[in-house]
Amino acid sequence: MSNKSMLAKLRKLDGAVNMEYDPMVNVLKTPSPSINWALGIRGYGLPFGYSMILFGPPKGGKSIICNAFIGQLHQDDPEAVSITFNTEMRGELQQDAHSAKAFGIDSDRHITYDVNEPALIFDRIEGEINAMCQEGLKVRAIVIDSLKGIAGRRFLNAKTINTQQIGDQAATIQDGLLRILPIIRKHRIALIMTTHVRAEMDQLEQMRGKTVKMASAYAAKHMAEFFCYVEPNQSKTGKVSLAGETFTDDETKDFMDKALKKGHKIRFKCMGNSMGPADRTAEFTLDYQKGIVNQYEEVFTLGKMLGIIERPNNVMYKYGEKTWRGLKACLEALRDDPQMQSDILTQVYDKDRLSLV
Repeated sequence: MSNKSMLAKLRKLDGAVNMEYDPMVNVLKTPSPSINWALGIRGYGLPFGYSMILFGPPKGGKSIICNAFIGQLHQDDPEAVSITFNTEMRGELQQDAHSAKAFGIDSDRHITYDVNEPALIFDRIEGEINAMCQEGLKVRAIVIDSLKGIAGRRFLNAKTINTQQIGDQAATIQDGLLRILPIIRKHRIALIMTTHVRAEMDQLEQMRGKTVKMASAYAAKHMAEFFCYVEPNQSKTGKVSLAGETFTDDETKDFMDKALKKGHKIRFKCMGNSMGPADRTAEFTLDYQKGIVNQYEEVFTLGKMLGIIERPNNVMYKYGEKTWRGLKACLEALRDDPQMQSDILTQVYDKDRLSLV
């Protein structure tokens, strides 16, 4: 028997890698051009079949990014199904009809489970969801929000809170992720997990400027191809658009006679990346009613960073044959011309890909 025929048999065995499939271009995207760029792979998104951890301070924007991934999935693929396991039992709040509309989530193709028992998450993925995928259900994304909300197995069996369960949650998450990993890979399901942060106590890390660290089992960090830090931009730039417009409703005041906030900016930093460059930073604008907005500002920033949009002097901005006097005029032109946004983004990605694997 020839080597060719024997290799053909080997390729039919379970676990053989399909070298014709390119995970770098088969990806799940968000509506934020800068987040997609920050993930730093040729397809600019999260590869289907692989995983990401979002970590950051409370109310920092992690669940918002999860919703953004799901909404974009439903916009891009009319058959795709998504599932969220909300271990903090906030599904009714975080994925209600308003959020679904703001992020473009099709409620007919998404289901949220408010559960925190590991069997109702990991066993369900390994059992019922796996079986349905084999029968043809097109599950393309699963969200676990958050890992820290998953109860440990010994904790669930304890009769009193006074029983300490050191290492219980970490071991539970490690075993659970190990069980679902083959399912995620086999069915090309993008897995998005969130977790909390805890204070960084290592003085050397503090000297490097790190005040917090990811609060999660090491198994989760090892499994995830991407782990990304998410936080609100608390500086002055996080409260205004690039043109200087505030994210407030000046016609509505609070009890301190201040205009009510209607949005803010959120920062996203890819801290670890198994597939491309790390430490890329993104920033997007969240409108509390509309979801992610002002993507043209992200396109402008990316275009300027990579030299697609030029600045010949302190006043003028230039793209191709088009010129504008002042930042505001340039931004307004971009806002009103979606095709120009698309063209600039295409050139940004084409130029950036030259530096990627």
